[in-house]
Amino acid sequence: MSSKTIRLGTDVATLVLFHPEDLAHRDSDPIAWYSYDFIYRKESASGRLVAFGTGADGGYTVRLTTGALTPREAAYACPPWDFPLIVRHGRVLLDNTDALPGQEQMTDPASSDDWYEVANGPYRVTVHPLEWAAEPDAVDNGKSSPAALPSYVVTFAPVTDIASIAVAHAPPDLRGRRDWTARMLPASDGDRAFTWPATAPEAAASLPVLVVEETVALLPGQQVRLPVAEAVAEVAFPSDRSARQQRSEMFVAAPSFRSNGFAALGRANGLSRMRDQARLGLQAKHVVRIVKGGQRQTLEPVAVVPIAKPDMACAPGAADALKEKLARYFEDNAAARERLRYAAFDLEQLAWLRSPEAITAWALMNLDWPFAERLETYASPAAVRMGRIERLLGAEPTAPRRPSLLDRLWRR
Repeated sequence: MSSKTIRLGTDVATLVLFHPEDLAHRDSDPIAWYSYDFIYRKESASGRLVAFGTGADGGYTVRLTTGALTPREAAYACPPWDFPLIVRHGRVLLDNTDALPGQEQMTDPASSDDWYEVANGPYRVTVHPLEWAAEPDAVDNGKSSPAALPSYVVTFAPVTDIASIAVAHAPPDLRGRRDWTARMLPASDGDRAFTWPATAPEAAASLPVLVVEETVALLPGQQVRLPVAEAVAEVAFPSDRSARQQRSEMFVAAPSFRSNGFAALGRANGLSRMRDQARLGLQAKHVVRIVKGGQRQTLEPVAVVPIAKPDMACAPGAADALKEKLARYFEDNAAARERLRYAAFDLEQLAWLRSPEAITAWALMNLDWPFAERLETYASPAAVRMGRIERLLGAEPTAPRRPSLLDRLWRR
């Protein structure tokens, strides 16, 4: 029997167990990729990742062992959770997600001391939270005593095949409370990030404008960082703290502001500076129609009204055919693929989408279109969206090739 106790902290209320080489294909993915259902399910099912929530940020003591809980640990054990894991390199790393491969990997796993050596093979890994603080004398002057039990015990039990171990759709929330039932967040709807906003904005008689380039992609759910003049920075985030209650949070973004045209209504959510150039973070909330236009001049006021959600139904099979064509287009078009911020991740996400609304919105966010046409198409019914996307892709609808590229992306 082997055993090792590790102390580590987390600021994302999550701990993970993995080997970096098993997740090297995630090195171009965005931060927190493990939290996406379509990724976590695959990595867990393949035995490459164990991840669980702690319920709070802070420091945790974890004992990893090929044995069982001690009698002391068993007395304070909370409901456990089983995970499938295949050890392929003779050791695994316990981490707070900072060392996970990805574009924003924060620490080098090679320099970590939090490795646990264990024989290669398939395992049922069971995470046992402990209500360690309930043991007498476990806490001394508000801190854990040197003899206190660990926060978690992670046991490794060899199995012949991990296929029999249930796979969670997301990291479960495992807390050190005996009255706590181990649980996951409800399965997320992958299409949700690409659906029409649930609430409509109010009509506004006067909102300041931001002039943006035609190449900008800014639809609901997207955000950009725009270089702005000091006057804009001051309106969005006044340097005088006493004036911040009167700041302008919402801006109307478009290349031009003619009456009856479309624009993105966005919320200013941050201000940074680079070489004395102010950069405003703007998150799109809605597509709106301009009812009283203004000049193409930053901070000029315009009046806008909301747009009703269009019909998002389409012919059976049309959305899947378009999805396959989009995947093929990005596979064959290197320039288009380079425009994707996280190419492999974005295409994997496309493969997961189901509804015509979400598939077409994904395309509108990622294809190279002029700003005005992008907004107008977004405000159109799904059938119109699909027709315009088909024309942009430059081909008539065709049956998916076999083997399907989407199937290959799904198996990534």
